[in-house]
Amino acid sequence: MKIKPKISIIIPTYNVVNCLMVAVNSIINQSLGFNNIELILVDDNSSDGTKDLLKVLSNNYNNIISIFLNENSGSAGLPRNNGLKIASADYIMFLDSDDFYYPEMCEKLYNTIINNNVDIVSSRFNYNSNGIINNPDSFLDSCSDFIKINSINDFPKIISVGFTTQLWNKIYKKQVILENNIFFPENAQNEDIYFPVKYYLVAKGIIILNSYYGYAYNVRNFGESISVTFKKENLINMTNGFLSIFNLLEEYDNPFLNFKGELLLGWTKWFLCTDLHEDKKTQIFLLNKTKSYYKNYSIFTRLTTVSLFFNVFINICYKLFGVFPNFIVFLSNFRNIVINKLN
Repeated sequence: MKIKPKISIIIPTYNVVNCLMVAVNSIINQSLGFNNIELILVDDNSSDGTKDLLKVLSNNYNNIISIFLNENSGSAGLPRNNGLKIASADYIMFLDSDDFYYPEMCEKLYNTIINNNVDIVSSRFNYNSNGIINNPDSFLDSCSDFIKINSINDFPKIISVGFTTQLWNKIYKKQVILENNIFFPENAQNEDIYFPVKYYLVAKGIIILNSYYGYAYNVRNFGESISVTFKKENLINMTNGFLSIFNLLEEYDNPFLNFKGELLLGWTKWFLCTDLHEDKKTQIFLLNKTKSYYKNYSIFTRLTTVSLFFNVFINICYKLFGVFPNFIVFLSNFRNIVINKLN
């Protein structure tokens, strides 16, 4: 008789044959015991050999399930949704294919959510750059080691892009996901922010293990991928995700001004870095979708992810963008023209 797993862990994969086993081995070696875990690998139509690796894993382990999508979806939302649909455990976790858990991650989060009867538990995470570990600074550094609140309204500041809206350093109740129809937006970036934010908004009982670092985020070589990352189609997908999060927040009374400001900062960076100076139609289209958020931005908002001086600078720019949206077009085009000439 097959024993029901305690946790289902979902990993979306796409052309990750060279790094996937680090993530998988970090799950196999969990102190909770791999026999208590269901690992669901969902491949987004890889072309490099990842599919063959998934077939080997699911053949060798009864508790590894491999799912193969026939077409590439372009984002991790659809693969993760497919994983959620077949997950058999009462608790869900996520892991990116090029990151890894520390050995006690699953055990600590599982025992905490069970023993405290809450809906979500989060650990801290650190950055791993070629074996060099760095714990990012956070406003949470001044808080207690064990943070427990009844709902997000008790501590709305924890909804923050930089530190607590990560998808993958948390454990979730599947019942809460199903009852509140919490799934990932598809054909959109920022889907991994949308999911935990929507979950936080309905969660009854939230715990942050503020002194425990359970997740290692592998830092990519940004310089090698910048031309690939800041493409028009990626910016459009990011805008779709950005708007879906704003629409979600507007359903609730709390304005979450700090979080909205951080989202707007991320979108602005993408707009400035994406070379659209020869595509005025797309520029105007995207700015028409976002300009109301610049216009409604409070000049007194304090963003916790940046210094006070930079915060003041950002706030002034946001108000200028709200009044003169062509200003952001000018900055974007000027930046990219200079970069193209230097290259």
